[in-house]
Amino acid sequence: MRRTRTISKGRSRDGAVHFGQPLGNAGLVRHWQQNFARLAPVAVGAMSATQRQAGEILELMGRSTQAKVGLMQQAVRAAQDPNPFGSQAKWIGFWMSAMGLAQSNAAAVLQIHGRAFNSWLRLVGNHTPVGKG
Repeated sequence: MRRTRTISKGRSRDGAVHFGQPLGNAGLVRHWQQNFARLAPVAVGAMSATQRQAGEILELMGRSTQAKVGLMQQAVRAAQDPNPFGSQAKWIGFWMSAMGLAQSNAAAVLQIHGRAFNSWLRLVGNHTPVGKG
């Protein structure tokens, strides 16, 4: 067991203060309660924005999965077509659909992230002294 020498009035050699003394201070407790009271609405706002974004992402994933099943069906039909010209036309249709899906997914992700960023800005603006001024 190692003992530290007390230098003066509750301070050890390394400058640590006894932990039991500040906890009894009513001002310190009130200060922490005020900080937590200000933090609660920020946490609730952040959670609701995150839930909304997660819902949008799950919805996008569902639509994308359904579209991918349709693309797979197109690819199977193109691969099974015995006519080379018909097969080529089906493959062109497949690739056009695939590019359209990629473009719409990219646009949807940009919209979701744009809304999330705007929510974050509103959240920060509503809960900072600069945003309230």
